Amino acid sequence: MYTRVVECNVKLTKKDEFFNVLQNQVLPLAKKQPGFVDLMGWASDEHPDHLFAVTFWKTKEDAERFYRQEAPMVELLSPLSNSVATEHYYVLISTAHRLSAGQAASA
Repeated sequence: MYTRVVECNVKLTKKDEFFNVLQNQVLPLAKKQPGFVDLMGWASDEHPDHLFAVTFWKTKEDAERFYRQEAPMVELLSPLSNSVATEHYYVLISTAHRLSAGQAASA
């Protein structure tokens, strides 16, 4: 499994909009893509402006294809953020390995 991590320092007045964009714009696009497994968003208790969004993919190629064709996350989240950084990782261990892409995406 492969993941893309988007780390944002969000404008505090835009925090709700950030998660709305993830839920209502990024997620529907990602769900349509081959190899999509899941999307998760996190907010920090200690730093309310520090948020993460992570997409999980079956393969690196699935993730790359999506971000080449759609590239929604950074483009949609940048206007809501003071800064956006992305990193890519191979998932070495996860209970999500037991989920099919359809199960995770419909949850």
